[in-house]
Amino acid sequence: MKPMRQMVCALLAVTLLIPAAAASPGSGNPLWDVQGHWAQKEIQEAVAAGWVDGYPDGSFQPEKTITRAEFTKLLLDAIHLTPDSETVAWMTETATTKDGRYSEKKYVPILNDMDGHWLTTQGWTDAALYSGMVVPDDYNGKNFRPEKEIIGHIYAVGIPSIIMQSISSIMTYCMNLILVQFTVTATAVFGVYFKLQSFFFMPVFGLNNGITPIIAYNYGARHRKRMLKTVKVSMFIAFCFTFIGFLAFEFIPKTLLGLFSASEDMLTIGIPALRIIGIHYLIAWFCIIAGTVFQALGKAVFSMIVSIMRQLFVLVPAAYILASIGGLHAVWWSFPIAEIISLIVSVAFLVVINRTIIQKIPEA
Repeated sequence: MKPMRQMVCALLAVTLLIPAAAASPGSGNPLWDVQGHWAQKEIQEAVAAGWVDGYPDGSFQPEKTITRAEFTKLLLDAIHLTPDSETVAWMTETATTKDGRYSEKKYVPILNDMDGHWLTTQGWTDAALYSGMVVPDDYNGKNFRPEKEIIGHIYAVGIPSIIMQSISSIMTYCMNLILVQFTVTATAVFGVYFKLQSFFFMPVFGLNNGITPIIAYNYGARHRKRMLKTVKVSMFIAFCFTFIGFLAFEFIPKTLLGLFSASEDMLTIGIPALRIIGIHYLIAWFCIIAGTVFQALGKAVFSMIVSIMRQLFVLVPAAYILASIGGLHAVWWSFPIAEIISLIVSVAFLVVINRTIIQKIPEA
């Protein structure tokens, strides 16, 4: 299960609220085993929309884990890439691949273990292949293993995201433990920074949500130039947002702190603190977008490693060491230090991604 399908599995499995396989060819009989089930309404809506029709015996089996084949059919149906659609017909007719440096040939994707499977006989396999939803080279030996359950792959993408969501809370707790040794005001300054940084990082995180499906889709469709263009444009936009944050932290820290009715003690500690922390905005944009690229290309673990390093494994130890040898003023330098280390790791991961994934995608 690779980038695009990992993403849509995580999203649609929750959005559609369909907890079981029900996309295999059914008999059209009433789904007798969903009566009284917690997802009965959602299941019936999915049936009415034509996304699912149950199993041949008229059951839905709502507690059964969905398979790759079933989810592929469900997803293609939901986004109207059915075997008889004009879009799939056009994709099939125009699909080409490089044949040498200057010529092209007809693209004929093949999965070795799909002959005779219902997904193939009903036309869904070709729809998945020619739409880029399924890429043969993403599977060992080009074996799709259609009956393999996908719940493990959903969690493979979801668990890193869960961990990344919890990191900030752990980091905040640890930083407060370090800062409170000096003064409670220092923890207040950190709290103010944490609120202020949202103004500049939230647009970048929103940008991430927008580019993830674009990169993943074009990776699945083998549109290398579109992928790279999306990454470059998003990096430029992200830099603009964070550069504004850098300017604000460097030139108007007093004004920013004034938004929180800062006392004289808070201004004394906070003004130099914000100016030091603000330096990390010049680097953070790259690490954030790089993490999104990792997730979109199916390397969520890379993104998790970078996030953990930025917010925990480098930041907290650096803050502790700097607090011990340099006092409160030195603690704030842990933020730029953490970003520099994360930048190095992100670049290293991007080199790996470029060599193992991006460079293997043929030029359009």
